[in-house]
Amino acid sequence: MQVGQILGIIGLLITIGVVVAAAVGFAVGYQSRDMQRTLRNSALFGLAVVLALWLGTRPLAAQHGPIITHQALVLGLGIGGGVVLGALCGLAFQRAKGERRKVGNALVSVVLVLVFTAGIRSAFLQRLQQLVHIWQEIAPPSEATDKQSAESCPDHLRALWNAFNLYAQDWDALPPAAGWMDNQEIVSKVPHNADFHCPAVSNGHDDRYGYAYNEEIAGQSLGQKTSLKQLSNAANTPLIYDSTDLAKNATDRFTSLPKPGRHNGIDYVLYLDGHVGAVKPK
Repeated sequence: MQVGQILGIIGLLITIGVVVAAAVGFAVGYQSRDMQRTLRNSALFGLAVVLALWLGTRPLAAQHGPIITHQALVLGLGIGGGVVLGALCGLAFQRAKGERRKVGNALVSVVLVLVFTAGIRSAFLQRLQQLVHIWQEIAPPSEATDKQSAESCPDHLRALWNAFNLYAQDWDALPPAAGWMDNQEIVSKVPHNADFHCPAVSNGHDDRYGYAYNEEIAGQSLGQKTSLKQLSNAANTPLIYDSTDLAKNATDRFTSLPKPGRHNGIDYVLYLDGHVGAVKPK
């Protein structure tokens, strides 16, 4: 099932939940004989729902970020607020005199509930995609996915080395660190845009990249050499590598290797001479 379909189902469930809560509140308000008591109890119920969801999700939020409690609060507001809004509408409908007033109150109640429901649904789904990213980070990869990323990641790095080597031959130096993934002299030499993305953290088309360029050697002159392989200590000098920095154009001094390693406990490092090494970070 696609993410879009899942979000659609969740949105439908939220809509149903809020509408049902409002309907329950309406029934309570319509049958009430004590307006103040009904409003007080409805408000207390709504507050209890919000607090229960907030407190119940705090342990998860401590591990995976405040977005968890944010979503819980929105959901609690939808359910608790739906009951309160429904109770108000029920009380107003009960006290309306005359058929026309009752019909008018009913229409206003429906509009208010629909607007409130749409707002809650929008607020919840707006950040739900962030939760999807969190899940992708914390969920263990399947054996097939992990194997595929382990096999294709070195290929991506080798493609980047070819582009860097051609660039160095054209410009007699390595490219500057700033904006290296946007450097058209590099981009034009990389076979596929997906090669800029580590397959363990990206689908190849999103804004997650996962590779960093060693800024300590950025811009280094090729001198009299005709290939990066001929540079001093090329076999031991990192060029591009797996990085915890998932942003585009990431650079550092070879300090961001994921721990534990991203691919079955190891990280891949592309060296200046073009070979890809499997490194187990300490």
